[in-house]
Amino acid sequence: MAVLSEDESRLILMVVHRSAGAGPVDLSIDLSGFPAGPEAEVLTPRGESLSDENTLREPRRIAPQSSTLPVNDGTVSLTSAPYCLARLVVAPQ
Repeated sequence: MAVLSEDESRLILMVVHRSAGAGPVDLSIDLSGFPAGPEAEVLTPRGESLSDENTLREPRRIAPQSSTLPVNDGTVSLTSAPYCLARLVVAPQ
């Protein structure tokens, strides 16, 4: 899914990989329709295993992890692990 932020200043992409059978999937996302800056912010929930869940005792067992990815020639590349949900935020130059 791709949307502009409410103030239309950032491009927000949501990437979902729902299958374990396909293994990791390498993606190259063409941002040529958006004046992308040099990097994309990435937010991905992470746990130790597929069966992890947040509980009252461990409310942060699955917690968002922040990172960045470079934007090269209007393209951002990432590898999506099985059962991955990732939000990418791209600011303009």
